[in-house]
Amino acid sequence: MSVDIVENEESILIFAPVSGVSLKDISVLVEDETLTISGERKNPVPSKEGNFLAKECFWGLFSRSIILPTIADKSKVKASFSKGILKIKIPKKESEKTRVVKIIEEK
Repeated sequence: MSVDIVENEESILIFAPVSGVSLKDISVLVEDETLTISGERKNPVPSKEGNFLAKECFWGLFSRSIILPTIADKSKVKASFSKGILKIKIPKKESEKTRVVKIIEEK
């Protein structure tokens, strides 16, 4: 399962294409430092339809685990699903955000 992972100032975003999968067949689990996406893509073509001339599509169970950075606020993970794309948003911890430190001149 392929994913795109993007980081911005506020959060970490994970985009996973899961076309052909029903929302009820997908799960997102956060356990310790790991986020796991799993599910099942059910084969819509019964084997009795005939002989395959090509078989390139993946059908069946799938899973992908991602180790989360320490800046991820695992208690606030949110997921949404639209047009075959699963989007997971993981906010960063407030204390871990980058900040500019002002340097003062000593006299």
